[in-house]
Amino acid sequence: MKVECPTTQRVIDKMRDRANKGMEKFGVTMSQRDDYAPARLLREAQEEALDLAIYLEELIDRLTLSDKYQEWRSRDKIHLTPNNTSPGPLNK
Repeated sequence: MKVECPTTQRVIDKMRDRANKGMEKFGVTMSQRDDYAPARLLREAQEEALDLAIYLEELIDRLTLSDKYQEWRSRDKIHLTPNNTSPGPLNK
């Protein structure tokens, strides 16, 4: 299936690839599996969601720190040297 939105298309492609990997690994689709009770499926989904929350929090922290660095750099007109250990003048 193709859609106009490239972002949506990438998600669709990734879902298809993941489903194919699951078939290779388990030999059945998720709906064909009978070894996962509904409660186990919910627990698995919850654990994945919690992992996602951790990844999102880390990315938010990194972007926030990056934004603060950019503000600080602009305000003080300094930058970190290539080894990222000490500040140096922006314009030499």
